[in-house]
Amino acid sequence: MPKYKVLKRFRTTVQTAGTLTYLTGEPGDSLTLDDDVAAAVDRDLPGYLRMASGPTRTAATRQVAAVSYPEPEPEPEPEPEPEPEPEPESEPVDYSEWTVADLKRLLAEKGLPVSGRKADLIGRLGG
Repeated sequence: MPKYKVLKRFRTTVQTAGTLTYLTGEPGDSLTLDDDVAAAVDRDLPGYLRMASGPTRTAATRQVAAVSYPEPEPEPEPEPEPEPEPEPESEPVDYSEWTVADLKRLLAEKGLPVSGRKADLIGRLGG
């Protein structure tokens, strides 16, 4: 793996080949990086690294954090919520037991005509 010289201070996270790599660097640091990681840093932070030529100053080299994490697993798709069960239909109301006054009051609340015989009023209510 090639060695790179850090030219400018940086702190970055690079994703390559399904791996996240966290890197920090100070000017003068020497880093040994995979080509794909170095290319990603150069793409994201152009001018921060230079390929080292000749011997590097090992005395000035500091420990630089490079931690790789596996790519997170995709979260499973949530299960669809079950459709609510239809409410049972209520039993039909027997309007024949109601008084004409009560039938007219209910028809008025529903905005229906209130004139006619009791059988006509019950018919308008669907009963």
